[in-house]
Amino acid sequence: ADRNTVGGPLLGDFLTLAADNEANLISGNISDGVVISSTVAQDNKIVGNTIGLDESRGFRFGNGGRGIVVMNGPQNVTIGGTGSLGNVISDNGGGGIYIVGKATAPITNVLILGNIIGLRRNPTANPYNASVPINFAAGNNGDGVYVNTADKVRIGGSVAEANTIAKNNGNGIISTGTNLTIVQNNSIGGLKNGTIYTNLGNTGNGIRVTGT
Repeated sequence: ADRNTVGGPLLGDFLTLAADNEANLISGNISDGVVISSTVAQDNKIVGNTIGLDESRGFRFGNGGRGIVVMNGPQNVTIGGTGSLGNVISDNGGGGIYIVGKATAPITNVLILGNIIGLRRNPTANPYNASVPINFAAGNNGDGVYVNTADKVRIGGSVAEANTIAKNNGNGIISTGTNLTIVQNNSIGGLKNGTIYTNLGNTGNGIRVTGT
């Protein structure tokens, strides 16, 4: 299963899932939202999707499991991107993004970029107004990003590639048994709007790195 794309850019207004939109609404499923599994799954992308909310991104509609799962050895996986390629991953019954390999099938080269993990828009305002900020809690019931037995994982990067990870019921980011992981420019547990900071902390650590 090589070079597949789940989703696409949110065309036009960031909030509106128009008929010509390439993004998916992946919500209300009993188990996980999106799963990529197998050592023969190469060069796959998950971009622009709403996972765990309704199409307005203002109301909770979580999947029963995790938002996105990558396991059993896939290589070269991209989750999100800049601008309209970022996913919104909120209100899922497990963690937001779950990357887990094993000694016999490690995962390598994963990009996690520009995603909003654990928040939703203000549902009392017009949810289709692009000026309404995503700053209301809709945390996933687990870590925002969990990475285990994976190499060369980049979470964030440039300012445009930064993830927002807040209000999750666990750590913002946890990296266990990984090598060459890069975490840069992300907002983890707080948002800045001009000079105003909003405390939207995760219940665990902001970033946790462990050996095993």
